This record gives sequence, C-alpha cells and structure tokens, in this order.
Amino acid sequence: HYVEKNPAEIHSALSEVCGELTVDRSTVSRWASRFRGGRLLEAGPIILHDNARPHIGNVVTEKLRQYGWEVLPHAPYSPDMSPPDFDLFPKLKQPMRGRRFPSLEELSAAVNRAIRPINKDGVLDGIVKLPTRWDSVIEKQGDYTGGL
Repeated sequence: HYVEKNPAEIHSALSEVCGELTVDRSTVSRWASRFRGGRLLEAGPIILHDNARPHIGNVVTEKLRQYGWEVLPHAPYSPDMSPPDFDLFPKLKQPMRGRRFPSLEELSAAVNRAIRPINKDGVLDGIVKLPTRWDSVIEKQGDYTGGL
C-alpha cells in the first residue's frame, strides 16, 4: 500500500517504526523512484518463492506457464542478503575457531558466552545495515556482494 504514498509519507512511516535509525529522506526518495521505475508496477502479479519442491513441481510450473507469469531465477541460498550470515555468524565463529566441545551442553555454554559481547545492547546491527546491502545488490545487478 506504500505505492500510493510519496517519499515524504514513506519516510514518516519508516520514522515511526525505526526512530533515529531511519534512513534519510533522500534515500527513501531514491528507493521510491527505483521502485516506481521498475517493472514491479508494469505487469501483473509477482510471486516470489524459493526453490522448495512444492514450488518447482510440475503442477505449479505448468500453472505459472499457463498464466504466462514470468519465473525469475532464485538462488538456493543468498548469504549476502541474510543479516545473520554477514553480521552474527562471522562474529560468533571467531571465538569458536579451532575449539572442540566434548558435549552439546559445553558447546551451548560457549555459544552463549560468545553471543553476550556481540549482542551487549540486545540488538545486533545487521538489520540496520540491510539498506546498504540492498543498494549494493541493486548496483551489482544481483551478483554476490561479498562482506560489506
């Protein structure tokens, strides 16, 4: 429903949710322009699904073809788009590197000890970095972006 809103209204709505972490109005304006200029508003429905078996089965594939809906390629796994993969897991792996744990309980305790300093404020910042990540993916036209 944000399609009908102008960038100032979108920015205001984002500010209500994100507070001081909201991107600036010019960024929202740029995103709105890209969104409105894209094919998202030109054609009919767009369905994004992963490559799960029910989604790529013959019945589903045939229905999509019958309706003439475009099926976009979808990577089976996109670590460059997942906040835990570029924020949490590398930080969590570092103190665990080279260690062996004789029991699940000891592993669990070590993970809990490793998470505390990473998440001392209670919120990992990967979600805040997503807009930068998305811009990079758009710039590179979907190619892998590496660790930003």
